[in-house]
Amino acid sequence: MIMSKPSSSTTKLTKHERESSATFKLLSSQIGILKRSLKKTQDKLEEYRGKFHEADKNHAIEVNKNKTLVLHEIAKFVVSAAGAGIGVNLITDGKIRDGFVWLICGIVVYSVIVYLDRK
Repeated sequence: MIMSKPSSSTTKLTKHERESSATFKLLSSQIGILKRSLKKTQDKLEEYRGKFHEADKNHAIEVNKNKTLVLHEIAKFVVSAAGAGIGVNLITDGKIRDGFVWLICGIVVYSVIVYLDRK
């Protein structure tokens, strides 16, 4: 129940009106209505706060995951480029065993990073 502010002419009570039990009951009733209305409003506010808090928490988690994924992508690129580059370079220089070791190490580390991305 939304109550509008009474006009100034109706808010001034005489001494007799202020001391009457009917006025007290009327004002007590209005105070009770306002308290219940305030309680409903506070309950709705807590409900919204809970929803927004949950949404903010989920957003923070997703942002953190995104940062991690970017670092993993950079690591995957560096590992694959280094392993392939050094391995191929060694193979073309005639160091076939060393070249394959670099290639295999690059593939293993790359696979581990891909596996960690899936978790």
